[in-house]
Amino acid sequence: MTIFFIALVVLAVVLVFVQSAKKQGRKVTENAVKVADSSGDLVFSQRLLFTKNENEFFNYLRSFVPEGYEVWGKLGLWAVVHCADKRGWAKISQKQLDFVIVSVGPVPSAVLVIELDDASHKRKTAQARDAEKDKILVDAGIPVLRFPVCDFAKTDFSYKILEALNVEKSKI
Repeated sequence: MTIFFIALVVLAVVLVFVQSAKKQGRKVTENAVKVADSSGDLVFSQRLLFTKNENEFFNYLRSFVPEGYEVWGKLGLWAVVHCADKRGWAKISQKQLDFVIVSVGPVPSAVLVIELDDASHKRKTAQARDAEKDKILVDAGIPVLRFPVCDFAKTDFSYKILEALNVEKSKI
């Protein structure tokens, strides 16, 4: 009976995880791995890094970002901003950046953050979080651009991005 109950709980957790991944537009790969720990078996599986829209935008960015720069995605805010005060750590430790344009060299550094805003960013709570994140980045000297989810094949954001990088489109 106990084994049946544990199997039922594990199945429920997997179903919740898969549903959550589907809601976020990410696919869960088939290579689930069971890891035993003191609380029982946990199931870990790889998932795609980006949603469909984020992946499309990632490839769009990579198509024109000039030499000397790279597009990095899904970095924690803490990876590009430092605050020695523990209260500041609380503000940056749980926030994620969609895309970071990095100046490549001996010491790579973030030069621009790009956030992709879907419909969820229209809620007041999301707008407050976005405003706080933007302020933190700007205070740290890192500019932020926000773009709505759209048909990236028909909408050209490259001029705004290259302008923020101080690069003329004709030079790439």
